[in-house]
Amino acid sequence: MKEIIWFLILCFCIGCAPIDRDAEVLPSIDFDDLDVRRIINLQDRRLTDSLIIYFQSADANHRYLAARSFASIQDKKAVPGLLNLLEDSNPQIRAISAYSLGQIGDESAENGLTQAFQKIDSIQDVMLVNQEILEALGKCGSDESLKFIAATRNYGPEDI
Repeated sequence: MKEIIWFLILCFCIGCAPIDRDAEVLPSIDFDDLDVRRIINLQDRRLTDSLIIYFQSADANHRYLAARSFASIQDKKAVPGLLNLLEDSNPQIRAISAYSLGQIGDESAENGLTQAFQKIDSIQDVMLVNQEILEALGKCGSDESLKFIAATRNYGPEDI
């Protein structure tokens, strides 16, 4: 009987261990990469339509830089593409997309941001994304979003 109890305790401890994975560090601004230079140039020239194309890039760095550029451009035309990036496999891209949506401040992003919020957030990557989503909702959401933010109990001042 003791062996079974110890086995269950061991299984529980192993099951609760954090996932070790090598996350790709973004952004990696390699000025030898022609696309990186082009994204920066497009941002400087505020060419929204050309930047949105990079949301579909196979290179995660390009998607990240394109999404980040809309934090300063703040063009509402980017909202649908940024909402799609909230489903990207890379958590840093999801986080920067939420940040850019908050900077744009368009209420049309409210529903997509709310849906992208993950209630189970024991992984650090999810906390980063959720933090940016809550901040974005505070900037562009309605009174209903403020109620959602106020009801969120997983975050405190130490998480900022």
